Amino acid sequence: MSANDTARLRDFPAVFLSYDEPWADRNWLDLKAILPRAVRVHGVKGLDACHKAAAAAVPGDWVVTVDADTRISPALADAPVDASLLTGNFRLDWLARNVVNGLWSGNGCVKLWPKALIAEMRTHEAAPDGTLSLDHDVAAIRHGKSAQVTMPERAVRTDPAATAFHAFRAGLRETAFLRSLAEQSAQRQGKAGWQSESDLLRLIMIWCMVGRQALNGRWMLYGARLGMALADLWPDWDLRQINDHDAISQLWTQRIQPRFQRGRPRSNEGVAWNWAALEADLAELARRISDLGGPELPELDAAKSGALARTDLLASPVRPARLDALGVRLLAAARTPEAKAVARAVLEQAAIQGHPAAHFNLGRLLERPSSPDPARAAWHLAVAARLGNAAAQTRLQALRTEGADLPTARLAAELPLVRPGAKGATRPTGATLCLALDKGVTLLPQAALHVPDPALVSAGTVLGYLSICPVTGLPRPRGIRLTRADRLAEPAAAVLPLVLGSLPPPQDAATALQGGLADPLADLPPVLATLGRDAPFGDHWVLGSLLARLGHVPRGPELQQLATRSPQALDTQIVSLARQLELQADAEVPVWSAAESRAVKRKLPLVASRAAWVATANALSGLGPTRQRQAALFHAAARSIWGDDPVGR
Repeated sequence: MSANDTARLRDFPAVFLSYDEPWADRNWLDLKAILPRAVRVHGVKGLDACHKAAAAAVPGDWVVTVDADTRISPALADAPVDASLLTGNFRLDWLARNVVNGLWSGNGCVKLWPKALIAEMRTHEAAPDGTLSLDHDVAAIRHGKSAQVTMPERAVRTDPAATAFHAFRAGLRETAFLRSLAEQSAQRQGKAGWQSESDLLRLIMIWCMVGRQALNGRWMLYGARLGMALADLWPDWDLRQINDHDAISQLWTQRIQPRFQRGRPRSNEGVAWNWAALEADLAELARRISDLGGPELPELDAAKSGALARTDLLASPVRPARLDALGVRLLAAARTPEAKAVARAVLEQAAIQGHPAAHFNLGRLLERPSSPDPARAAWHLAVAARLGNAAAQTRLQALRTEGADLPTARLAAELPLVRPGAKGATRPTGATLCLALDKGVTLLPQAALHVPDPALVSAGTVLGYLSICPVTGLPRPRGIRLTRADRLAEPAAAVLPLVLGSLPPPQDAATALQGGLADPLADLPPVLATLGRDAPFGDHWVLGSLLARLGHVPRGPELQQLATRSPQALDTQIVSLARQLELQADAEVPVWSAAESRAVKRKLPLVASRAAWVATANALSGLGPTRQRQAALFHAAARSIWGDDPVGR
C-alpha cells in the first residue's frame, strides 16, 4: 500500500477477544463471515494481558480488536482509515451502540491499535502497585503524543447482557469506572463533589435507568446502581476488583445470586429468580443513591425504557478538547501540505466550539511561512487571549511590540444588546454589530465565552443562536440573532449550533399553551413530544405542542377552555393525543411523568445535536459559493462530534 492509498479496516489483521461469554462462539462466526482472516484469542485473564496476547497473535504493526459481546455491520469492514492517523500514536475507535440501553460509547467499541502502544501499555492488572487503573488510558502511554481518535462510522453493536451474571457485571464495572472518572475530574478542578460532573453523571444515569425492556436488562440496572453506590455502601471494597473476573464472579455467586434465586437451580432449567425481591432492591438502591446526593432515578417501565433506548439520542459527543489534542498531534506529525490541511481542519472544528487552545494553535499554524494568513492568525490569537489562554496573551504582546496591527475580538456578551420593539432604549445605528434578543430572552454565562467570527457575518449576514426552552430543556433555534443594527428586522439566514440564551418561562397556563402551540418540536423525534411535564405549566405546554404537531391549532374560546382544564383532564387529553401522534407518525410517543421528564432531560447531551450542526451547514451552503468552505467545516464538525448516521443490524 502506497502512502497515498486509503486503507480500509479490512486491510488490518483482526483479533476476536473472548473470555467466559456463552455467546462468544456465535459472535465469532459472525465476525469471520465479515473479516475472514480474523483470529481468536480466548481465555487470557486480565485486560492488559489479553490485548498483549492479541498483538502477538497476528503479524504486522497493527491489530484490530473486537470484544466477544460485539457485532459489526459488514459496512464497517470498508470504513476508511486516513494515512494521517497511522502515525503509531493513535488508537482509532469505532463506537458501539449498547443494545440494552441505546448508549453509543467506547464500551464494546472496535479498536485499531498500533502494536507498539499495546507493548508500552501498563494498565488494569499490569498497572504499577498502588495505581488505580480502570481503563486503557491511551493518552498516558506516551504523554503528549498518544491519543484516542473517535472515528465517524457508526456500525457496531454490543450486547453484554445475554446472561444475568454478565449483565450485572457489565453494569457494575461501567458505573464504578464512570464514577471514578467523575471523582478524579472533580478533584482536579477543585469541585465539591463528583455529582457536579454533568457529562459523566448523564452516562451513569443512562446505565442506571434504561434497559428494563431487554433480556436481563434489570440485572444490568442492578449492577449499574450498585456500581455507582459501591464507594458509599461498601467503603472497604477495593475498586480495583472490577478488573478481576474472579472477584466479580465471587461477588455474584456468594452475595448476589443467593439473595434473589428461588430454591436450588435445576439442571438445564437455569435459575428461578425472585423478581419481586429484585424490584424491591432496585427501588431501595435508587432511594439510597438519592439520599447520598446522587441523581433521582425514577423507574421507567419496559415500554418507555425501550422507546428511549431505540432512539439515537443517547450518544456521547466528542468534546472540543479531544479534537484540539488530536489536531496538535496531527500537526506535529504532518510532513506534507495535505497532512497539515487535515490537522488544520480538526483544529477548526474545535475552535468553532469556542475552545481557547484550539484558537491559539490555529493562530500559530497560520503564522507559519508554509501557510501564511497573518490577519486570520491574529484574530485566532486575539480570541484565545480573550478566552483566557495565557500563551496567546504572551504571543499578542510580542506582536504588539513588533508593531503589528491587531484585530479586536469582542465577546458576544460585550456587543450592544437590542430588543426589537423595546421602547425608550438607545439603539445602535448603521453597520454596528449587535445581538438582537427576543422579548424575555436572557443570555447564558457561555455568551461571555463566545467570540463571533467576522468571517461568518461578512456582507451583513444575519445569524441566529440556539436558546434553551425552560419547559422542555431542549435547545431551540430562536431567541437570539447576531446582526447589524440596520438589519434588525431580518430573520437569521443560518442558526449556529451554539447555545447562548434561555427563552422566557411561561407565567401562566395560557402562555404555556401558546408556547407549546408555537413550538411543536416537529424537528425532533416523537419520543420527546411529551417532555416538559416537570416544569411549571408544563402540562399545558405539552398539550399545545401535541395539538400543533397533529395539525390542530385552537383559537378563541377553545383556547381559553383548554387553558382552564383540570390536571386530571389535562393528563387524559395528553395521553389521548400521544396515542394519536403514535398512529400519525408511526413512532413511539411515551407519556413521561414529571419525574421521568426531569430525568430524561438529564440524560440528553448538553450540546447541540447532530441535526443542528447539519442544519447550519446546509443553511450556509445555500448562501452562495463564498460560503462553501464554511458549510464544509460545519458538516465536518457534525461528523467529528456526532459521527455518521448509524448503519447495521
